[in-house]
Amino acid sequence: MSGCLGRLGCFGAAVLLIVGVWLLREPIARGVRQAIGNEAPLPSTAAESVGAPTEAAVASAQAKAEALQSANGPDSVVLTANEAASLLGLGLDWAVRRAFDSLRVELLDGRVALHARLETAQLPEDALGLLAGTLEVSEPVRLEGTIAIEEPGRGRLFVEGFRVRAFEFPRSAVTRLVQRVTPADPDGSFLVVVPHAIGGLRIAPDGITLYRVKRGG
Repeated sequence: MSGCLGRLGCFGAAVLLIVGVWLLREPIARGVRQAIGNEAPLPSTAAESVGAPTEAAVASAQAKAEALQSANGPDSVVLTANEAASLLGLGLDWAVRRAFDSLRVELLDGRVALHARLETAQLPEDALGLLAGTLEVSEPVRLEGTIAIEEPGRGRLFVEGFRVRAFEFPRSAVTRLVQRVTPADPDGSFLVVVPHAIGGLRIAPDGITLYRVKRGG
């Protein structure tokens, strides 16, 4: 009998907990919204390390990449943040690129961060936890990772961080989230088409240095 009463007591406590959470769902949601912030604008391109794709930057980035192809050209060129964002935006497959509205690229030390607005319906609810039901239709997201040149003409962006507003998802959930919102590869990376003259690169807050393929290589 005592075991039965114990089980009934546990069941009753669970029911009360569920009812309590349901009744307090609005205050909880408000608390989550306050914790992650009501507004999280995309970073301003006024900062030297932040760029956005523009027609002028596309043209200048392509001109710098073409210079590497010249027999008498430089061994390296440096792209500004706008030029880097333009080249990256062009290099991403359209199926990936269209998922990110208002793209911004932030240059970090050895890494890049992609800022954009994303339709939150693309995010799996079971991965959102307390964020589910608190997000607007479109929210700012931040993806952080590294870029490597695999071979002439092919680069790869490896995404290792995923943030919605100020909420950073655990590393274990990043690949799944990226695959949900874009047609990423199984490891959560993106192919980036790059000019064939690029053999390597170095990322810094003041620009991306592109190195030409080794002469004779």
